Amino acid sequence: MKRYFRISGLLVVLAFCCMSLHAEKGIVTKTRFGTGEDSIQCAVSLSLFNTFYRAQDYASTLVQYRKLAAECPYCSKNLFIRGIAIYKSFIEAETDQARRDAYIDTLMTAYDNLSLYGDRFVGEEKLDDMIQYKNDTSYYDEIYAAIKACREQLGEASSSKLIGREFLYSVEMAKAGKMTVDELLDSYAALTAFVQAKLDEELFSEEWGTIKAYLDQLLSQSGLTDCESLVKLYEPQFEANQNDEVFLNRMLELLKRQKCTDSDLFMKATEKQYALNPTPEAAYNMAVSFLRKGNNDKAIEYLNNLVKLDEASADIKADSYVLLGKLYLDRQNYEGARTMGQNALRNKANYGEAYILIGDAYVMGSKKCGDSDFDQRRVYWAAVDKYEQARRDPDPETAAKAAQRVRDYSNQYPRKADAFFRNISEGDEVTINCWFTEKTKARFSD
Repeated sequence: MKRYFRISGLLVVLAFCCMSLHAEKGIVTKTRFGTGEDSIQCAVSLSLFNTFYRAQDYASTLVQYRKLAAECPYCSKNLFIRGIAIYKSFIEAETDQARRDAYIDTLMTAYDNLSLYGDRFVGEEKLDDMIQYKNDTSYYDEIYAAIKACREQLGEASSSKLIGREFLYSVEMAKAGKMTVDELLDSYAALTAFVQAKLDEELFSEEWGTIKAYLDQLLSQSGLTDCESLVKLYEPQFEANQNDEVFLNRMLELLKRQKCTDSDLFMKATEKQYALNPTPEAAYNMAVSFLRKGNNDKAIEYLNNLVKLDEASADIKADSYVLLGKLYLDRQNYEGARTMGQNALRNKANYGEAYILIGDAYVMGSKKCGDSDFDQRRVYWAAVDKYEQARRDPDPETAAKAAQRVRDYSNQYPRKADAFFRNISEGDEVTINCWFTEKTKARFSD
C-alpha cells in the first residue's frame, strides 16, 4: 500500500542541522520559520500542508493550516491563498449556520494574514467576499469600517468600485440610523470631490463619469435628503465653484431630481450656467427658473426656442414639450396641451409624463364635450386609457401618480342606467368626437 505522503530527505537534514537550544516561533521573529526546533516544526507542517492540499485532503490540510497561521504566518504567501480557496469552498457547501459563520470569520482572518505580504489590494478582495457572505444589516458597521480602512490604505489608487461601495454603505448606515444626514452629505461631498479630481485628470473618464452618476443617484433615491440639506451642502460650494460648468451641471441636476427648483440657489446657479454656456439643458433650467418666478411668458419663450434646436437631445425636448403642455393647461388651452403631449411622445416613446399630460387635458377639457353629464363623464374613459399607459413608466413616482388618477377618474365614469338609454353596454367600443377624437371602451362606475 502506497504511503499517503513522503517527507523529503531535506527535512531530515534540517532536523539535524537546525537544532538549537533557543527556539522561537516565526510569528515572534517575523521570519519565515522562526528559530531552533520551532523552525523545524514549521518547515514540516508547511510540507505536510502542501502535500495534503495537492491530494485534496482538505480536512488534513486545515489541521496544518491552523498550526502554521498561528505559529509561522510568514512561512509562505501560498499558505493563505490556498487557505482562502479552501474556506470559500467550505462556506459554499456548509448548511449549518453556526459552522458557516465560523468559516467566514476564519476566511476574513486569512485575508488579514495575506496582507502581511505587502499586497495592498488584498483589502478589496476581502471586501468582495465580506459583502458576498456577510451582506446583512447586522454586519453593515463591519463592512463600512472595512471599506473606509481599505480606501485609506489605497489612497489615490482607490478604484471607482470602492468609491461606489463606500457611498452605498454610507447610505445604508444612514438609513439604519448609524450615520446622521450631515455625515452622509459630508461623505457625498468628499467622495464626489475625489471622483471629480479623477475626471479632471481625464483618465478613464467614462468609468469615473459612470460612478459620479451612481453617487448622485444613490443620494437622490435615498429618501434621506431634503432641499434644505442639499442647499446647505451646495451653497458654499457654489460660491467657490460658480464658474465651473461641470460642477454647476451636476449640482443643478441633483437639485432638479430632489424637486429643489424653488430655491434661490437653483435660480442663481441656472443663470450662471446659461451665461457660461447656453446649452439646451441650460435653457431648460432657465425656463424652470422663470416658471418658479411666475414669469410664464418668459418660460414659454425659452421652451419654444429650445425645442427648435437641432442640438437638443430627444429627452430634453420631451421634457420641454411636457412643461409647455402644463403651461397651456394653466391657460385652458387643452388642444395645445394635447399637441405638446403628442410631441413629447414622438421624442420619447412611452413617456409617462406625456400620457398624464394628455389625460389631464381630456379631464380638464371635458366640459367642452357636450351639455349632458353623461357626455362629459365619458371623456374619462379616454383619459384613464392615457393614465393606464403612464402607469407603465419605469419611474416609480410617475407610475404612482398615474395609478392615483386611474382610481380617481374610474370612480367618476358614467352610470349604467344613463348608458342604457343610449344603447351603450360595458365593453362597447365607442368613439369620442369632441375637440379631440379617440376610440375607447365603455366602462361604468357602478
